[in-house]
Amino acid sequence: MLLDVGMNFGTTTLYYANKSNVRHVYAFEPFIPTYEEALRNIQLNGRLAPKITTYPIGLGQEDRTLETLYDKEASGGMSTTVDRFRDASPIFKKEKAAVEQVTVRNALAVLEPIVLQHQQDQIVLKVDTEGAEFEIFKTLDEGGLLKKIDIVMLEYHFRSPQELEDRLTTNGFVVFYKGEHKKGEQTGVIYGVRNA
Repeated sequence: MLLDVGMNFGTTTLYYANKSNVRHVYAFEPFIPTYEEALRNIQLNGRLAPKITTYPIGLGQEDRTLETLYDKEASGGMSTTVDRFRDASPIFKKEKAAVEQVTVRNALAVLEPIVLQHQQDQIVLKVDTEGAEFEIFKTLDEGGLLKKIDIVMLEYHFRSPQELEDRLTTNGFVVFYKGEHKKGEQTGVIYGVRNA
């Protein structure tokens, strides 16, 4: 079973739903225009739709609703925790942005019932949330849910990943980085596999 936190247009969701050994995919995307595009992509792959449950929410430390700028042309970089339009990046164009209302829910409250429903399955957690990963993993760690996850695929942003690595290793994961990881890098990919 896959928990796809940060579904974007549904590419990862569909990729894993197409695997015969994946029983179900639960996918979360807080930005409604992106979420609707993902639903269209899932509908185009209708035979996989029964294996996919989607949620138009983000996950974090606490329940909240926020208004944020959204640029469809840079949808993969939208964040519920960082204002992407404040920096000087040419990717995020404020003049093309619209205001979107986004719902964020407590990660533990949302994911724990799903994980408990799939105790007989291996649980894979994929997180690509443009900064929210730090509060998501803090919440799951403090609630004891990381101990019930078997594999983690995690993209980190804007900060050193040391806190994330520490939470994973404390919860029994062997951690490795995709590619050459340099200390102090603020963007990259971490894989965690539960140490048998």
